[in-house]
Amino acid sequence: MIFGYRFTLSSRFFSRLTLIVLAAWITSSHADSMLVSIPNPHTSPAAGVAPLLSATAPGSDRFFAVGLMKKTQGLAWECTATLVASSETPNDTQAALILTAGHCSVDPLLSIDSGDNDVVIDKPMAVGFAFSPAYFFDNVNEHHWYSIKRIVYSSMKGSDVGLLELAATYGELRSRGVKPLLLKNFDASDRAIELAHIPQGAFPGGFFLRHSVCQSQPPTPLFESAWPIRPDLPWYWSDARANDCIGVYGGSSGSPVFAKDGKRVIGILSTATDSYLNGCGFARPCELAPAGTVSRPEAVYTHSVDHILAAFRPDNTLDLSNLDPGTGIAIERVGSWSTRSAAPNEHGQLQPASWGLKISKGFEWIRYKSGSASSIQCALPKGYGAPVRAVDQPLLKLPVDQREGVQAICIIGKRFGQTSWQPMKFATVKLRQLDDTAPQSKPEVDVYEHSPDEWQITTASRLNEIVQTYYKYGALDSIDCKNESGYALVRETLILPKDRNWRYCAYGKDEAGNKTLIITRDLKIETAKH
Repeated sequence: MIFGYRFTLSSRFFSRLTLIVLAAWITSSHADSMLVSIPNPHTSPAAGVAPLLSATAPGSDRFFAVGLMKKTQGLAWECTATLVASSETPNDTQAALILTAGHCSVDPLLSIDSGDNDVVIDKPMAVGFAFSPAYFFDNVNEHHWYSIKRIVYSSMKGSDVGLLELAATYGELRSRGVKPLLLKNFDASDRAIELAHIPQGAFPGGFFLRHSVCQSQPPTPLFESAWPIRPDLPWYWSDARANDCIGVYGGSSGSPVFAKDGKRVIGILSTATDSYLNGCGFARPCELAPAGTVSRPEAVYTHSVDHILAAFRPDNTLDLSNLDPGTGIAIERVGSWSTRSAAPNEHGQLQPASWGLKISKGFEWIRYKSGSASSIQCALPKGYGAPVRAVDQPLLKLPVDQREGVQAICIIGKRFGQTSWQPMKFATVKLRQLDDTAPQSKPEVDVYEHSPDEWQITTASRLNEIVQTYYKYGALDSIDCKNESGYALVRETLILPKDRNWRYCAYGKDEAGNKTLIITRDLKIETAKH
Protein backbone atom coordinates (compact mmCIF):
# COMPACT_ATOMS: atom_id res chain seq x y z
CA MET A 1 0.00 0.00 0.00
CA ILE A 2 1.21 3.50 -0.69
CA PHE A 3 -0.70 5.80 1.65
CA GLY A 4 0.26 9.42 2.08
CA TYR A 5 0.11 10.22 5.80
CA ARG A 6 -0.46 13.68 7.23
CA PHE A 7 -0.99 15.12 10.70
CA THR A 8 -3.20 18.11 10.12
CA LEU A 9 -1.49 20.22 12.81
CA SER A 10 2.08 19.27 11.98
CA SER A 11 4.75 20.38 9.56
CA ARG A 12 5.41 18.47 6.36
CA PHE A 13 8.78 17.42 7.73
CA PHE A 14 7.16 15.92 10.82
CA SER A 15 4.56 14.24 8.64
CA ARG A 16 7.20 12.52 6.56
CA LEU A 17 9.13 11.49 9.67
CA THR A 18 5.92 10.11 11.15
CA LEU A 19 5.30 8.12 7.98
CA ILE A 20 8.71 6.48 8.31
CA VAL A 21 8.06 5.55 11.94
CA LEU A 22 4.57 4.28 11.19
CA ALA A 23 5.82 2.21 8.31
CA ALA A 24 8.13 0.35 10.64
CA TRP A 25 5.20 -0.63 12.84
CA ILE A 26 2.01 -0.87 10.85
CA THR A 27 2.81 -1.89 7.35
CA SER A 28 3.76 -5.25 6.13
CA SER A 29 6.38 -7.91 6.00
CA HIS A 30 6.65 -11.50 5.09
CA ALA A 31 9.93 -13.27 4.67
CA ASP A 32 10.56 -14.84 1.32
CA SER A 33 14.12 -16.04 1.07
CA MET A 34 13.29 -17.80 -2.21
CA LEU A 35 12.88 -14.41 -3.85
CA VAL A 36 13.82 -13.99 -7.50
CA SER A 37 14.71 -10.44 -8.53
CA ILE A 38 14.23 -9.46 -12.18
CA PRO A 39 15.14 -6.22 -13.89
CA ASN A 40 12.39 -3.81 -14.87
CA PRO A 41 12.16 -3.77 -18.68
CA HIS A 42 11.42 -0.05 -18.64
CA THR A 43 12.61 2.98 -16.71
CA SER A 44 12.61 2.89 -12.93
CA PRO A 45 8.95 3.70 -12.16
CA ALA A 46 8.90 5.39 -8.77
CA ALA A 47 12.09 7.30 -9.58
CA GLY A 48 11.66 10.69 -11.18
CA VAL A 49 9.02 13.36 -10.86
CA ALA A 50 5.69 13.21 -12.66
CA PRO A 51 4.87 16.60 -14.22
CA LEU A 52 2.10 18.73 -12.78
CA LEU A 53 -1.20 18.96 -14.63
CA SER A 54 -2.64 22.40 -15.34
CA ALA A 55 -6.33 23.22 -15.13
CA THR A 56 -6.00 25.43 -18.21
CA ALA A 57 -3.96 23.13 -20.45
CA PRO A 58 -5.65 21.72 -23.58
CA GLY A 59 -7.36 18.41 -22.77
CA SER A 60 -7.17 18.89 -19.00
CA ASP A 61 -10.97 18.70 -18.73
CA ARG A 62 -10.78 14.89 -18.74
CA PHE A 63 -8.96 15.09 -15.39
CA PHE A 64 -11.39 17.46 -13.64
CA ALA A 65 -13.14 14.45 -12.06
CA VAL A 66 -9.90 13.38 -10.35
CA GLY A 67 -9.12 14.76 -6.92
CA LEU A 68 -7.68 14.39 -3.45
CA MET A 69 -9.33 12.17 -0.84
CA LYS A 70 -8.26 12.60 2.76
CA LYS A 71 -9.30 12.64 6.38
CA THR A 72 -9.45 16.20 7.61
CA GLN A 73 -8.64 15.56 11.27
CA GLY A 74 -6.09 13.60 13.28
CA LEU A 75 -3.90 10.93 11.74
CA ALA A 76 -4.87 10.80 8.10
CA TRP A 77 -3.76 9.06 4.99
CA GLU A 78 -4.35 10.65 1.65
CA CYS A 79 -5.37 8.98 -1.59
CA THR A 80 -6.49 9.91 -5.07
CA ALA A 81 -10.11 9.35 -6.12
CA THR A 82 -12.31 9.97 -9.19
CA LEU A 83 -15.92 11.02 -9.69
CA VAL A 84 -17.57 8.24 -11.75
CA ALA A 85 -21.01 7.23 -13.01
CA SER A 86 -22.65 4.74 -15.36
CA SER A 87 -23.59 7.50 -17.80
CA GLU A 88 -22.28 10.93 -18.75
CA THR A 89 -25.51 12.54 -17.55
CA PRO A 90 -26.58 10.91 -14.28
CA ASN A 91 -29.58 12.31 -12.43
CA ASP A 92 -28.59 15.65 -10.92
CA THR A 93 -30.33 14.76 -7.65
CA GLN A 94 -28.51 11.46 -7.25
CA ALA A 95 -25.72 11.11 -4.67
CA ALA A 96 -22.35 11.28 -6.42
CA LEU A 97 -19.96 8.30 -6.40
CA ILE A 98 -16.17 8.29 -6.32
CA LEU A 99 -13.82 5.44 -7.21
CA THR A 100 -10.59 4.76 -5.33
CA ALA A 101 -8.51 1.90 -3.93
CA GLY A 102 -10.20 -0.39 -1.42
CA HIS A 103 -7.55 0.23 1.22
CA CYS A 104 -8.20 3.98 1.06
CA SER A 105 -11.64 3.61 2.63
CA VAL A 106 -10.36 2.35 6.00
CA ASP A 107 -10.07 4.72 8.99
CA PRO A 108 -6.42 4.61 10.15
CA LEU A 109 -7.47 5.28 13.75
CA LEU A 110 -9.78 2.25 13.83
CA SER A 111 -8.07 -0.27 11.58
CA ILE A 112 -4.96 -0.57 9.45
CA ASP A 113 -6.59 -2.24 6.47
CA SER A 114 -9.03 -4.93 5.43
CA GLY A 115 -8.17 -8.61 5.58
CA ASP A 116 -7.51 -10.90 2.65
CA ASN A 117 -11.16 -11.95 2.24
CA ASP A 118 -13.01 -8.93 3.64
CA VAL A 119 -15.77 -7.20 1.69
CA VAL A 120 -17.53 -4.02 2.87
CA ILE A 121 -20.99 -3.18 1.51
CA ASP A 122 -23.24 -0.24 2.43
CA LYS A 123 -21.40 0.97 5.51
CA PRO A 124 -21.10 4.53 6.83
CA MET A 125 -17.77 6.14 6.05
CA ALA A 126 -15.60 7.13 9.01
CA VAL A 127 -16.20 10.71 10.13
CA GLY A 128 -13.95 13.34 8.62
CA PHE A 129 -13.17 11.90 5.18
CA ALA A 130 -13.62 14.33 2.28
CA PHE A 131 -12.95 14.64 -1.46
CA SER A 132 -11.85 17.65 -3.50
CA PRO A 133 -12.05 17.21 -7.31
CA ALA A 134 -10.05 19.06 -9.98
CA TYR A 135 -7.11 19.30 -7.60
CA PHE A 136 -4.77 21.26 -9.88
CA PHE A 137 -1.93 23.52 -8.74
CA ASP A 138 -3.25 26.52 -10.65
CA ASN A 139 -6.87 26.56 -9.46
CA VAL A 140 -6.32 26.45 -5.69
CA ASN A 141 -9.01 29.05 -5.03
CA GLU A 142 -11.54 26.77 -6.72
CA HIS A 143 -10.79 23.68 -4.61
CA HIS A 144 -13.94 22.60 -2.80
CA TRP A 145 -14.36 19.80 -0.29
CA TYR A 146 -17.25 17.31 -0.24
CA SER A 147 -17.80 14.97 2.69
CA ILE A 148 -17.69 11.24 1.99
CA LYS A 149 -20.84 9.70 3.41
CA ARG A 150 -20.87 5.98 2.71
CA ILE A 151 -18.89 2.98 1.52
CA VAL A 152 -21.02 1.57 -1.29
CA TYR A 153 -18.63 -1.29 -2.02
CA SER A 154 -15.03 -1.87 -1.01
CA SER A 155 -12.78 -4.89 -0.90
CA MET A 156 -9.20 -6.08 -1.01
CA LYS A 157 -10.31 -9.61 -1.87
CA GLY A 158 -9.27 -10.38 -5.43
CA SER A 159 -8.69 -6.70 -6.22
CA ASP A 160 -8.11 -3.46 -4.35
CA VAL A 161 -11.03 -1.27 -5.41
CA GLY A 162 -13.57 0.85 -3.53
CA LEU A 163 -16.69 2.80 -4.53
CA LEU A 164 -17.77 5.56 -2.13
CA GLU A 165 -20.77 7.90 -1.92
CA LEU A 166 -20.43 11.63 -1.34
CA ALA A 167 -22.75 13.78 0.75
CA ALA A 168 -23.30 15.76 -2.45
CA THR A 169 -25.15 15.21 -5.71
CA TYR A 170 -23.94 15.03 -9.29
CA GLY A 171 -25.79 18.28 -9.85
CA GLU A 172 -23.79 20.06 -7.15
CA LEU A 173 -20.50 18.96 -8.69
CA ARG A 174 -21.71 19.75 -12.20
CA SER A 175 -22.46 23.32 -11.07
CA ARG A 176 -18.73 23.63 -10.33
CA GLY A 177 -17.74 22.25 -13.72
CA VAL A 178 -16.98 18.70 -12.58
CA LYS A 179 -18.52 15.89 -14.62
CA PRO A 180 -18.21 12.16 -13.87
CA LEU A 181 -16.04 9.80 -15.87
CA LEU A 182 -17.20 6.48 -17.28
CA LEU A 183 -15.57 3.09 -16.81
CA LYS A 184 -14.18 0.71 -19.42
CA ASN A 185 -12.80 -2.82 -19.37
CA PHE A 186 -9.01 -3.09 -19.10
CA ASP A 187 -8.33 -4.85 -22.41
CA ALA A 188 -5.24 -6.85 -23.32
CA SER A 189 -4.45 -4.22 -25.94
CA ASP A 190 -4.29 -1.47 -23.31
CA ARG A 191 -0.51 -1.49 -22.88
CA ALA A 192 0.11 2.26 -23.20
CA ILE A 193 -1.60 3.88 -20.21
CA GLU A 194 -1.84 7.18 -18.35
CA LEU A 195 -2.11 7.92 -14.66
CA ALA A 196 -3.54 11.04 -12.99
CA HIS A 197 -2.49 11.07 -9.35
CA ILE A 198 -1.64 13.24 -6.34
CA PRO A 199 1.58 11.91 -4.78
CA GLN A 200 2.50 13.31 -1.37
CA GLY A 201 6.25 13.20 -1.95
CA ALA A 202 8.53 16.21 -1.53
CA PHE A 203 8.30 17.09 -5.22
CA PRO A 204 8.75 20.62 -6.60
CA GLY A 205 5.38 22.30 -7.03
CA GLY A 206 3.53 20.74 -4.11
CA PHE A 207 0.83 18.10 -3.63
CA PHE A 208 -1.37 18.48 -6.71
CA LEU A 209 -2.49 16.47 -9.72
CA ARG A 210 0.36 15.00 -11.73
CA HIS A 211 0.50 13.03 -14.95
CA SER A 212 2.40 9.83 -15.78
CA VAL A 213 2.54 8.09 -19.14
CA CYS A 214 3.49 4.43 -18.77
CA GLN A 215 3.63 0.93 -20.21
CA SER A 216 1.45 -1.73 -18.59
CA GLN A 217 2.28 -5.43 -18.39
CA PRO A 218 -0.15 -8.37 -18.78
CA PRO A 219 -2.11 -9.41 -15.67
CA THR A 220 -0.35 -11.62 -13.14
CA PRO A 221 -1.10 -13.04 -9.66
CA LEU A 222 0.29 -10.83 -6.90
CA PHE A 223 0.50 -10.86 -3.12
CA GLU A 224 1.38 -8.31 -0.44
CA SER A 225 1.09 -8.12 3.33
CA ALA A 226 1.24 -5.92 6.44
CA TRP A 227 3.28 -5.44 9.60
CA PRO A 228 2.81 -6.61 12.30
CA ILE A 229 2.15 -9.89 10.53
CA ARG A 230 -1.51 -10.86 10.86
CA PRO A 231 -3.35 -14.16 10.38
CA ASP A 232 -5.79 -12.58 7.89
CA LEU A 233 -3.03 -11.81 5.37
CA PRO A 234 -1.36 -11.75 2.87
CA TRP A 235 -3.65 -10.23 0.29
CA TYR A 236 -3.89 -12.16 -2.96
CA TRP A 237 -4.82 -10.50 -6.24
CA SER A 238 -5.12 -12.83 -9.21
CA ASP A 239 -5.00 -10.22 -12.01
CA ALA A 240 -2.76 -7.32 -11.05
CA ARG A 241 -0.87 -5.42 -13.74
CA ALA A 242 2.64 -4.03 -13.34
CA ASN A 243 3.67 -0.77 -15.00
CA ASP A 244 6.56 1.70 -15.06
CA CYS A 245 4.73 4.90 -14.07
CA ILE A 246 7.11 7.50 -12.64
CA GLY A 247 6.65 9.70 -9.59
CA VAL A 248 4.29 7.32 -7.76
CA TYR A 249 4.36 7.96 -4.02
CA GLY A 250 2.14 7.88 -0.94
CA GLY A 251 -1.15 9.50 -1.97
CA SER A 252 -1.09 8.00 -5.47
CA SER A 253 -3.18 5.04 -4.26
CA GLY A 254 -6.63 5.00 -5.83
CA SER A 255 -5.67 7.08 -8.84
CA PRO A 256 -7.47 6.35 -12.12
CA VAL A 257 -5.78 4.52 -14.98
CA PHE A 258 -6.62 5.51 -18.56
CA ALA A 259 -5.72 3.94 -21.86
CA LYS A 260 -3.37 6.36 -23.62
CA ASP A 261 -5.40 9.43 -24.66
CA GLY A 262 -8.53 7.72 -23.35
CA LYS A 263 -11.32 9.37 -21.41
CA ARG A 264 -12.65 6.32 -19.55
CA VAL A 265 -11.21 4.80 -16.40
CA ILE A 266 -9.89 1.27 -16.99
CA GLY A 267 -8.15 0.65 -13.68
CA ILE A 268 -7.14 1.82 -10.22
CA LEU A 269 -3.61 2.18 -8.86
CA SER A 270 -3.16 -0.04 -5.82
CA THR A 271 0.44 -0.41 -4.69
CA ALA A 272 4.13 -0.15 -5.57
CA THR A 273 7.44 -1.79 -4.72
CA ASP A 274 9.69 0.04 -2.26
CA SER A 275 13.34 -0.23 -3.30
CA TYR A 276 14.58 0.46 0.25
CA LEU A 277 13.23 -2.85 1.58
CA ASN A 278 13.79 -6.46 0.55
CA GLY A 279 11.82 -9.69 0.23
CA CYS A 280 8.03 -9.70 -0.07
CA GLY A 281 5.51 -8.09 2.26
CA PHE A 282 5.67 -4.55 3.61
CA ALA A 283 5.67 -2.22 0.61
CA ARG A 284 6.98 -5.16 -1.43
CA PRO A 285 4.23 -6.77 -3.51
CA CYS A 286 5.56 -9.85 -5.29
CA GLU A 287 4.41 -11.57 -8.45
CA LEU A 288 3.66 -15.29 -8.41
CA ALA A 289 5.25 -17.03 -11.39
CA PRO A 290 5.66 -20.75 -12.16
CA ALA A 291 9.41 -20.44 -11.53
CA GLY A 292 8.97 -18.78 -8.15
CA THR A 293 8.28 -15.49 -6.44
CA VAL A 294 9.26 -12.45 -8.50
CA SER A 295 10.13 -9.01 -7.18
CA ARG A 296 9.94 -6.43 -9.95
CA PRO A 297 12.11 -3.51 -8.76
CA GLU A 298 10.09 -0.34 -8.14
CA ALA A 299 7.11 -1.64 -10.09
CA VAL A 300 3.70 0.01 -9.74
CA TYR A 301 0.58 -2.18 -9.74
CA THR A 302 -2.99 -1.53 -10.85
CA HIS A 303 -6.26 -3.44 -10.81
CA SER A 304 -8.97 -3.40 -13.44
CA VAL A 305 -12.44 -2.05 -12.68
CA ASP A 306 -14.15 -4.62 -14.90
CA HIS A 307 -16.22 -6.03 -12.02
CA ILE A 308 -17.45 -2.57 -10.98
CA LEU A 309 -18.38 -1.78 -14.60
CA ALA A 310 -20.31 -5.06 -14.85
CA ALA A 311 -22.26 -4.19 -11.69
CA PHE A 312 -23.25 -0.67 -12.76
CA ARG A 313 -26.89 -0.39 -13.84
CA PRO A 314 -27.98 2.32 -16.31
CA ASP A 315 -29.55 4.25 -13.42
CA ASN A 316 -26.15 4.45 -11.68
CA THR A 317 -26.99 1.95 -8.95
CA LEU A 318 -25.07 -1.26 -8.32
CA ASP A 319 -26.29 -4.76 -9.07
CA LEU A 320 -24.65 -6.47 -6.10
CA SER A 321 -25.34 -9.90 -7.56
CA ASN A 322 -22.40 -9.22 -9.90
CA LEU A 323 -20.08 -8.49 -6.97
CA ASP A 324 -18.70 -10.63 -4.17
CA PRO A 325 -21.29 -10.25 -1.37
CA GLY A 326 -18.77 -10.95 1.37
CA THR A 327 -20.90 -13.72 2.86
CA GLY A 328 -18.55 -16.58 2.03
CA ILE A 329 -16.99 -18.92 4.51
CA ALA A 330 -14.65 -17.25 6.98
CA ILE A 331 -11.33 -18.97 7.60
CA GLU A 332 -8.99 -18.36 10.54
CA ARG A 333 -5.31 -19.17 10.19
CA VAL A 334 -3.58 -20.95 13.06
CA GLY A 335 0.05 -19.84 13.15
CA SER A 336 2.08 -18.15 10.46
CA TRP A 337 1.31 -18.22 6.74
CA SER A 338 4.95 -19.06 5.98
CA THR A 339 6.48 -22.28 7.28
CA ARG A 340 9.21 -24.78 6.68
CA SER A 341 8.21 -27.98 4.89
CA ALA A 342 8.51 -29.83 8.19
CA ALA A 343 7.15 -28.08 11.26
CA PRO A 344 7.02 -29.14 14.94
CA ASN A 345 3.67 -30.30 16.29
CA GLU A 346 2.37 -29.66 19.80
CA HIS A 347 4.79 -32.29 21.12
CA GLY A 348 7.80 -30.80 19.36
CA GLN A 349 8.00 -33.58 16.79
CA LEU A 350 8.67 -32.60 13.17
CA GLN A 351 5.81 -33.33 10.80
CA PRO A 352 5.03 -32.32 7.20
CA ALA A 353 3.55 -28.82 7.12
CA SER A 354 -0.24 -28.51 7.03
CA TRP A 355 -2.60 -25.73 5.98
CA GLY A 356 -3.52 -24.89 9.58
CA LEU A 357 -6.88 -23.32 8.71
CA LYS A 358 -9.89 -23.24 11.03
CA ILE A 359 -13.42 -22.97 9.58
CA SER A 360 -15.85 -20.51 11.15
CA LYS A 361 -19.18 -21.57 12.64
CA GLY A 362 -22.39 -21.50 10.63
CA PHE A 363 -21.27 -23.65 7.71
CA GLU A 364 -22.30 -27.29 7.33
CA TRP A 365 -20.24 -28.34 4.32
CA ILE A 366 -17.17 -27.17 2.44
CA ARG A 367 -15.43 -28.02 -0.81
CA TYR A 368 -11.89 -27.03 -1.62
CA LYS A 369 -8.99 -27.35 -4.02
CA SER A 370 -5.36 -26.28 -3.73
CA GLY A 371 -2.42 -25.70 -6.02
CA SER A 372 0.26 -23.26 -7.04
CA ALA A 373 -0.80 -19.66 -6.38
CA SER A 374 0.66 -18.74 -9.75
CA SER A 375 -1.85 -20.78 -11.72
CA ILE A 376 -4.83 -21.84 -9.60
CA GLN A 377 -8.24 -20.66 -10.86
CA CYS A 378 -10.79 -20.70 -8.07
CA ALA A 379 -13.71 -19.81 -10.35
CA LEU A 380 -13.40 -23.04 -12.36
CA PRO A 381 -15.01 -26.28 -11.07
CA LYS A 382 -12.05 -28.48 -12.01
CA GLY A 383 -10.13 -29.65 -8.97
CA TYR A 384 -12.74 -29.11 -6.27
CA GLY A 385 -13.22 -32.20 -4.13
CA ALA A 386 -16.41 -33.75 -2.77
CA PRO A 387 -18.22 -32.00 0.11
CA VAL A 388 -16.75 -32.58 3.58
CA ARG A 389 -18.23 -31.69 6.95
CA ALA A 390 -17.06 -28.32 8.24
CA VAL A 391 -17.40 -29.38 11.89
CA ASP A 392 -14.59 -31.90 11.39
CA GLN A 393 -12.17 -29.03 10.63
CA PRO A 394 -10.60 -30.86 7.68
CA LEU A 395 -8.22 -28.00 6.81
CA LEU A 396 -6.36 -27.84 10.12
CA LYS A 397 -4.10 -30.82 9.43
CA LEU A 398 -4.54 -31.00 5.67
CA PRO A 399 -1.01 -31.55 4.25
CA VAL A 400 0.50 -28.89 2.02
CA ASP A 401 2.31 -29.84 -1.17
CA GLN A 402 5.93 -30.20 -0.08
CA ARG A 403 7.40 -28.12 -2.91
CA GLU A 404 8.90 -24.80 -1.89
CA GLY A 405 6.88 -21.82 -3.01
CA VAL A 406 3.53 -20.12 -2.46
CA GLN A 407 0.38 -22.21 -2.72
CA ALA A 408 -3.27 -21.23 -2.64
CA ILE A 409 -6.37 -23.00 -1.42
CA CYS A 410 -9.85 -22.11 -2.73
CA ILE A 411 -12.72 -22.87 -0.35
CA ILE A 412 -16.48 -22.66 -0.84
CA GLY A 413 -19.09 -23.38 1.80
CA LYS A 414 -22.75 -24.17 2.34
CA ARG A 415 -24.53 -22.89 5.42
CA PHE A 416 -26.83 -24.91 7.65
CA GLY A 417 -30.40 -24.91 6.35
CA GLN A 418 -29.47 -23.61 2.90
CA THR A 419 -29.29 -25.40 -0.43
CA SER A 420 -27.07 -22.98 -2.33
CA TRP A 421 -23.30 -22.97 -2.17
CA GLN A 422 -20.92 -20.04 -2.09
CA PRO A 423 -20.19 -19.30 -5.78
CA MET A 424 -16.80 -20.52 -6.94
CA LYS A 425 -16.03 -17.13 -8.48
CA PHE A 426 -16.30 -15.71 -4.95
CA ALA A 427 -14.38 -18.50 -3.22
CA THR A 428 -12.49 -17.77 -0.02
CA VAL A 429 -8.76 -17.90 -0.79
CA LYS A 430 -5.81 -18.43 1.55
CA LEU A 431 -2.10 -18.57 0.76
CA ARG A 432 0.55 -20.83 2.30
CA GLN A 433 4.28 -20.46 1.77
CA LEU A 434 6.76 -23.31 2.17
CA ASP A 435 10.23 -21.93 2.68
CA ASP A 436 13.29 -24.00 3.60
CA THR A 437 15.84 -21.47 2.35
CA ALA A 438 17.86 -19.32 4.74
CA PRO A 439 17.65 -15.54 4.26
CA GLN A 440 20.44 -13.92 2.31
CA SER A 441 20.30 -10.78 4.45
CA LYS A 442 21.80 -10.41 7.91
CA PRO A 443 20.73 -8.29 10.88
CA GLU A 444 22.17 -4.80 11.10
CA VAL A 445 24.33 -4.28 14.20
CA ASP A 446 25.81 -0.90 15.14
CA VAL A 447 28.01 -0.07 18.12
CA TYR A 448 28.23 3.46 19.50
CA GLU A 449 29.83 5.19 22.44
CA HIS A 450 26.91 5.81 24.79
CA SER A 451 29.10 7.53 27.39
CA PRO A 452 32.78 7.54 28.31
CA ASP A 453 32.13 4.38 30.32
CA GLU A 454 29.49 2.57 28.19
CA TRP A 455 28.80 1.14 24.75
CA GLN A 456 25.41 1.16 23.05
CA ILE A 457 24.51 -1.69 20.67
CA THR A 458 21.54 -1.46 18.33
CA THR A 459 20.34 -4.45 16.33
CA ALA A 460 17.75 -4.16 13.58
CA SER A 461 15.89 -6.70 11.49
CA ARG A 462 15.88 -6.37 7.70
CA LEU A 463 12.27 -6.34 6.53
CA ASN A 464 11.05 -8.28 4.76
CA GLU A 465 13.53 -11.14 4.82
CA ILE A 466 14.35 -10.92 8.53
CA VAL A 467 11.41 -10.44 10.88
CA GLN A 468 13.03 -11.36 14.22
CA THR A 469 16.55 -10.95 15.53
CA TYR A 470 18.22 -12.79 18.43
CA TYR A 471 21.33 -11.91 20.43
CA LYS A 472 23.66 -12.85 23.24
CA TYR A 473 26.92 -11.44 24.54
CA GLY A 474 29.77 -12.30 26.83
CA ALA A 475 33.42 -11.86 27.58
CA LEU A 476 35.45 -11.78 24.38
CA ASP A 477 37.72 -14.64 25.39
CA SER A 478 35.00 -17.04 26.59
CA ILE A 479 31.67 -16.72 24.72
CA ASP A 480 30.82 -19.23 21.98
CA CYS A 481 28.52 -17.60 19.40
CA LYS A 482 27.95 -20.92 17.61
CA ASN A 483 26.37 -22.44 20.72
CA GLU A 484 22.61 -21.87 20.34
CA SER A 485 21.95 -21.63 24.07
CA GLY A 486 21.61 -18.23 25.66
CA TYR A 487 20.16 -16.30 22.71
CA ALA A 488 17.22 -13.97 23.40
CA LEU A 489 14.88 -11.95 21.19
CA VAL A 490 16.10 -8.40 20.57
CA ARG A 491 13.60 -6.00 22.14
CA GLU A 492 15.59 -2.88 22.94
CA THR A 493 18.97 -1.21 22.73
CA LEU A 494 21.70 -2.86 24.80
CA ILE A 495 24.09 -0.89 27.03
CA LEU A 496 27.35 -2.54 28.10
CA PRO A 497 29.96 -1.16 30.51
CA LYS A 498 33.52 -0.61 29.32
CA ASP A 499 34.93 -2.75 32.10
CA ARG A 500 36.13 -5.53 29.78
CA ASN A 501 36.28 -6.60 26.14
CA TRP A 502 32.96 -8.05 24.92
CA ARG A 503 31.76 -10.10 21.99
CA TYR A 504 28.21 -9.53 20.74
CA CYS A 505 26.52 -12.29 18.70
CA ALA A 506 23.33 -12.00 16.63
CA TYR A 507 21.31 -13.84 14.01
CA GLY A 508 17.95 -13.33 12.34
CA LYS A 509 14.99 -15.46 11.35
CA ASP A 510 12.57 -15.17 8.48
CA GLU A 511 8.85 -15.72 8.90
CA ALA A 512 9.23 -19.47 8.31
CA GLY A 513 11.88 -19.75 11.02
CA ASN A 514 14.94 -20.11 8.78
CA LYS A 515 18.06 -18.65 10.39
CA THR A 516 20.64 -16.31 8.96
CA LEU A 517 24.35 -16.75 9.51
CA ILE A 518 25.57 -15.56 12.90
CA ILE A 519 27.29 -12.19 12.91
CA THR A 520 29.60 -10.93 15.64
CA ARG A 521 30.86 -7.58 16.87
CA ASP A 522 33.87 -7.32 19.14
CA LEU A 523 33.80 -4.44 21.60
CA LYS A 524 37.29 -3.61 22.73
CA ILE A 525 37.97 -0.85 25.14
CA GLU A 526 40.23 0.98 22.71
CA THR A 527 37.91 0.71 19.63
CA ALA A 528 34.65 2.42 20.60
CA LYS A 529 32.77 3.98 17.66
CA HIS A 530 31.99 7.69 17.90
